[in-house]
Amino acid sequence: MAKLLNLARMTTATTGTGTLTLGSAVAVFPSFAAAGIADGETVTYAIEDGSNSEIGRGLYTSSGTTLTRSVLKSTNSNNAISLSGSAKVFISAAAEDLLFMGQPGGRLTLSTNTPVMTSTVSAATTIYYTPYLHRFVPLYDGTAYAMHDVGGELSQATTDSTKSPAAVTTSSNYDLFVWLDGTTYRCTRGPAWSSATSRGTGAGTTELERVKVTWLNKVSITNGPAANRGTYVGTVRSNGSSQIDFILGGASTAGVLNVWNAYNREIATARVWDTAVSWTYATATHRSLNNSTTNRVSFVDGLGTSVAEAAATVRITSAAGIYGVISLGLDSTSASSSTWGFVFNGVDVTTTTHAKLIGGLGSHYIQALEFASGATATYGGGDPLQNLIVSIKC
Repeated sequence: MAKLLNLARMTTATTGTGTLTLGSAVAVFPSFAAAGIADGETVTYAIEDGSNSEIGRGLYTSSGTTLTRSVLKSTNSNNAISLSGSAKVFISAAAEDLLFMGQPGGRLTLSTNTPVMTSTVSAATTIYYTPYLHRFVPLYDGTAYAMHDVGGELSQATTDSTKSPAAVTTSSNYDLFVWLDGTTYRCTRGPAWSSATSRGTGAGTTELERVKVTWLNKVSITNGPAANRGTYVGTVRSNGSSQIDFILGGASTAGVLNVWNAYNREIATARVWDTAVSWTYATATHRSLNNSTTNRVSFVDGLGTSVAEAAATVRITSAAGIYGVISLGLDSTSASSSTWGFVFNGVDVTTTTHAKLIGGLGSHYIQALEFASGATATYGGGDPLQNLIVSIKC
């Protein structure tokens, strides 16, 4: 963000459209230096020259007292105005400065012009970055951030290899970056993560770096932004067909929440239930509920900060002297990560387990599990007596 200071206002005898040579302070106002601007700092300036005006960012140099001009808006079709030699220059906040603290205003989605998906989208081949709160994204120029109006929705095909390193491959994580390609705003994929839970580091990876307040691409991306020129906006994960899924579950249909936003996250809830009316289990070992991995919700997390709230419910009838259990496994079909929903000694009860689970960085899943201490326990019930519900901000 360019530096802002109060009251600084100076004259300039510069003519034309080039770098300004600053003159003296306007009466009753301080000079740039007196207001506290140091040599080499970038400021947001404004120029008044008769009926012409300009606002932009410039680099202040105390030796020679000069100010470069990078125009944001002007009365000359947003180009530098041609100065008469009697203009006044002052420090001013631009709209882009005031918007900066708002962070990127859009969201990744799989449905055009739908920033928050509320229904299943499966096998998507286009990823959209769609305005939600506003259309601005902070982009870094190596010195300062500026808020850029990206103009509307951006899109990126999973098959693209011209503005991304390569087409999407199977079962892989990808980061998305907004950047300015010449005069065109783009949302570009980085390379695939090195594993389901690690981006990798160095050249050829999608390593992130926080510059001041915003996550950027630390290294250059082939066919994409140079190092530190792409603003990270989220992460997606591909399926076994190199497509992207956002599946809210269903009857014997696993939930898949494989679109994660770095900003403006909203709660998504997947609900899964088994179509079997009943089944039995008689082993003192955790396994997937009804021995089925469809009783599961998968999700991806680009920064490892999301909390998944999960609950599983099932009807259990236990044999005399034994107990049946339902629980939740984080990234496991054989180990419980939650307290147990418990039925003992011949009782027929619908029981529930609940947990808040943090998967960490990358791709994870929450699996409904069952366990029986000895003789047969009967499970089932069907919807709504048996289901798995997982909610996460993504």
